[in-house]
This record gives sequence, structure tokens and C-alpha cells, in this order.
Amino acid sequence: MGFITAPADGAEMSSSTSTAVFWKLGILVAMATAVAAISYYQLQDYAVTAAEQQQRAQQQQMIPVLVLAHDLDTGVRLELTHFQQRKFPPQYVQDNWLGPHDASDLVGLKTSRFLARGEPLTLDAFSYDYRHHFSQRLAQNRYALTVSLGIEQLHHGMLSVGDRVLLYSVAGLSQQPPMWLENIEVVAIDRLQQPNHHELAVPTTVTFSMSAEQAKQFELMRTVNFQVWLQHPEHNYSPMPVVVKPTLHHMQTARSATP
Repeated sequence: MGFITAPADGAEMSSSTSTAVFWKLGILVAMATAVAAISYYQLQDYAVTAAEQQQRAQQQQMIPVLVLAHDLDTGVRLELTHFQQRKFPPQYVQDNWLGPHDASDLVGLKTSRFLARGEPLTLDAFSYDYRHHFSQRLAQNRYALTVSLGIEQLHHGMLSVGDRVLLYSVAGLSQQPPMWLENIEVVAIDRLQQPNHHELAVPTTVTFSMSAEQAKQFELMRTVNFQVWLQHPEHNYSPMPVVVKPTLHHMQTARSATP
């Protein structure tokens, strides 16, 4: 009596085929998952790199602006420690905002109003400083008058700032008496640069310090010729005597009375 074996072999073949298909599908799914994961990480890395590049590009385009590190009240004298820089996009920066290179010029100025931390600084936020101006050298109620002088009036270049002089003017052929101004201080001398640098530069203009009355008289004196008399700094000079021109009186012959 024989046995039927064909159906068992067919079942084994069907099982092997199913197993192979399963493994192939598993491998395909694993490969797809791996590709998807790699693509995801590549895309994520690309996005991060692109964002960093965009941020660096924006940082390079950002403009540094001078701001305060702390709040300051009105009347505070500025120091370098009060400043810091902050970057702004170009479209937000105004023309009157100060930059970090302006910090050294602001040291010593005083705030003219309350300034908040991080606020962009402008010149109107500070009181102007006249300490370095030439006008600060003038005493109260004094004026500076500048005049061009010749080499003789300059005493051949020996006239110096701080010297005191007497300015003497003779009216010439007019009937006006001489005029003079005593004890006038020299507050500035301008020296013209010579073409030959080995030669000593001779002053060309001199600035005097005068009161209002002296300045008005000097404006009359400078319309004619005047001389510069150099005074000793420690000598007390006697006042110049007032010169009064003699007046010619015409004598009339007395008429004799007739009887």
C-alpha cells in the first residue's frame, strides 16, 4: 500500500516562498527607513547650515551703534565705562545715531536729559563742552581781537603768548591827538609755515585780549598805523601822559578909540 507525499512538498514550497517574500519586504522597509532617516538628517543639517549662514550674513550687515550700559540721570559726566555697542539692522539705523568710534569724543560731556540703558545715543543728549575752545582762555568781559603785523611790530619774532604790550597810534597829519592802549595781553600768535622748513617761521597775526572800551578804541587805531611796544612782565609802568596839542590863538589888534 503506497503513501501520497506530493501535497507535503507543495506546502513546504509555499512556506519557503512566503518566508522569502517576507524577508524581501523587511529588507525593503529597512532600506526605505534608512534612506528616509538619512534624508531627514541631511535636510535637517542643511536647514541648520543655511540658518547659520543667513545669521552670519545678517551679523555682517548689522551696524554697530553706541549705546549706554546703564541708565544715566541728567547732568552726569560721561566716562568710557558708561558706553557699550549694540548692533542694529541697517534699515533701523538713523543718520544721527553715534557709532562706537565717537565714544572717546563724548568723554567729559554731561548728559542733558535722562538716558535709558541701550538707547542709541545722539549729540542732542549731551551738553556741549567748551573747555577745549580758545574762547575759554578769555577772562570775563574780555574780547579777542586779531590783527596782522609786520616783522618790526613782531619784534622779529620774539613776541610770545602771554606778553603784554602797549599799542601806540599816531594820527599823522590830522589834528587828532595820539592814542594808545596800555598793558594789552597777547593771547595767541599764528605762525606761517615757511617754504624752507629749516627757516624759523615768523608770526603773521597776533590776537589781543581787550575790554569793550579798549576794543572800540583799537578799531579806530587800526584804521591808521600803530606800533607795538613790548613791556616787561614784572615792571609797573607809569601811565602815559596825555598829550594835548597846543591851540593857536589869533591875537586881534586892539582898536584905538577916537574921541
